[in-house]
Amino acid sequence: MTTPEAHAPATRVELADLVAWQAHAGLLHRPVSSQAASGIGSHQSRFRGQGMEFDEVRMYQAGDDVSRIDWRVTARTQQTHVKLFREERERPVLQCMDYRPAMFFATRGRLKAVQATHLAALLCWAVVKRGDRLGGVVFSSRTHHEVRPARGRHGVLRWLQQCVAASHHAAVRQPEHDAADNLGRMLIRLRYLARPGTTLMLFSDFRGLNEELLPQFRLLARHCECLLCHIYDPLECQLPEVEGWLAASDGQRRVHLDMGDPRLQVQVATHFSARQAMLETLAEQPRLHLLRVPTDAAVADIVAHARLWT
Repeated sequence: MTTPEAHAPATRVELADLVAWQAHAGLLHRPVSSQAASGIGSHQSRFRGQGMEFDEVRMYQAGDDVSRIDWRVTARTQQTHVKLFREERERPVLQCMDYRPAMFFATRGRLKAVQATHLAALLCWAVVKRGDRLGGVVFSSRTHHEVRPARGRHGVLRWLQQCVAASHHAAVRQPEHDAADNLGRMLIRLRYLARPGTTLMLFSDFRGLNEELLPQFRLLARHCECLLCHIYDPLECQLPEVEGWLAASDGQRRVHLDMGDPRLQVQVATHFSARQAMLETLAEQPRLHLLRVPTDAAVADIVAHARLWT
């Protein structure tokens, strides 16, 4: 079956292409080997909900049934809590889309922002198929937009429409003065939005990631299941071994790189390796999983061989 990415534009996100991924949501439920799962670790989901067997309590979230409020815990903690029961296959899922300037780049395949949005769309429809509530936040170098979790197809469409609008707006180049600061502010905001029990999916090139930001990810993973989708262009891993000068632009500035300079080759490879090493360190922590997504790879193939849910 032909997937939407086969004919979708490589430089622009279109709603019709994102909606078309609905027909492929079953990719996440295909059985895979343990070797195929090794890319992000074994994500063993534990469903909780409205069964007859009491499981635990958690803080109240918008949309929860008020009849499930645990008044004793609420009175003791001065914060509203609800009771959870086993077997309910529903929990909030938050997607976070990075539309900073560096995401609108690619030398092969699709722009990183386009690749990320197609992957997010496929996961959206799988979330609906499971019966979970979906919401999210998109952020750029200057602003962010939030969509509260909602059930069903209507919730997915509302979120995807926000992604399309935000990506088109962010594609108009805006300067980014401090990538680490922008990434840090996004993580702090996610800690506020992601209530305990939330599944959190981050789609980013993680530009600006440094050692000081790693604790922010660990704090998120204390109460949330986190999937880090690292979107990258092959050129970021290693420059091509060619002679001469290469012209590059961020939409505002234009520079020329000496491809014959071995120091440049080492600098690029070292920078990417350091970022990848930090992400792999995070993926060793409980409830933190890493999915590598190059711009020239087929989203359907990546998802079909990743054990995201069981």
